[in-house]
Amino acid sequence: MTEQQSTPRASGHVGNYVKGIIYRLVPSGGGQLNPRSRAQLAQLRRGVGKEPGSVPEIWDLTLDGLDGAGQGQAATPEENAVHIALTMFSVHQQAKPMLMHTSTPFGQAVRRLASTLESSSEDVHEGPVYRRFTQLATAASLDELTHHARALVTQMRSADVGFDYGRFADDLVAFQDPRRVSEVQRRWARDFHHLRSNGSAPSTDQPETTSSSVPPEGVSA
Repeated sequence: MTEQQSTPRASGHVGNYVKGIIYRLVPSGGGQLNPRSRAQLAQLRRGVGKEPGSVPEIWDLTLDGLDGAGQGQAATPEENAVHIALTMFSVHQQAKPMLMHTSTPFGQAVRRLASTLESSSEDVHEGPVYRRFTQLATAASLDELTHHARALVTQMRSADVGFDYGRFADDLVAFQDPRRVSEVQRRWARDFHHLRSNGSAPSTDQPETTSSSVPPEGVSA
């Protein structure tokens, strides 16, 4: 397979919000977290699988200043996406000295995980990571998607594989629009299969540039 070039996709306003919160919690270069950040990440972990807004301890992280917060009873797509992305990140970052939010697209991170865990003789498309990935991509509900995402993120944490939570959050917004589900599925599939000529995924698992780490409007540093 020939090497393909991809242009990094800029984050939308939800992705920028998520990145702003992440950089508020964890230094862009990683390192020791302060007690407040550790406590906030622990609070976010308690929100995994729960409804947005149902955990008061994380309101300031998942709702404060979010453009797209709703007025009715149901959570908006933006609120759902921020809640899922930040709670998944809190699981991913647990006990890690390096920042697990990187510039790697989600699909490429899954491919890297599959290549790490599966034997060299095994087709990555036949392994459990790929099966979990396809189950996530075809999830019929956000609860189902969150279940599969948590399983993959837990494995990524063990394998030291990070990904771009800003773009992931934007994908989650689009995934909730029936007209855009195939767009997200196609993007994840392309990223998974974006290979170099030697069969390996491009090495993009690195922190974003400083300009990307500026918190969005409404998010304090």
